[in-house]
Amino acid sequence: MTDPAPPSPPRSQPLGSTVQTCASEPADDFIELEVLDCHGQPLVEEPYVVISPGGVRRRGVTDDRGHARVEHLETGACQVWLPRREPEDFCDELTFVEIRLVDEDGRTPRAGERFVVRFENEQERRGTLDRDGRARLERVHAGTCIVSFPDLGDDWMPLSPSR
Repeated sequence: MTDPAPPSPPRSQPLGSTVQTCASEPADDFIELEVLDCHGQPLVEEPYVVISPGGVRRRGVTDDRGHARVEHLETGACQVWLPRREPEDFCDELTFVEIRLVDEDGRTPRAGERFVVRFENEQERRGTLDRDGRARLERVHAGTCIVSFPDLGDDWMPLSPSR
């Protein structure tokens, strides 16, 4: 009974993960990259760095289809890094949360109030409202969140959700 052949390496990999090399000759291995955004569109002229198993860095830029091929690599697992990107750029849709707090008159901002925003994934972001009673949290995952003001307790109510 013979062991089954290992599966073929994928044509594209999520960024930040290990990418298996492919080809036949030990001194002439290669990897092919397909770099896409979260909507499946190619990232054209995107700089990349491939780090070989021995730590050698190979730099390049994707073509007009978001593809790249890096040749003459040593056999083993490589890492792929996109220096202009964060992992969040490829995982989930990112958006923002904007908060505005005013007094009962509906016009006077509550500057300096502390706030807590709790997201569906149980993560929290804390901060203090600016002089206009506002705060904006960038690069948050889309979904529902709960905003609270610890120093006000239950002594406040939302006017209307923004869309």
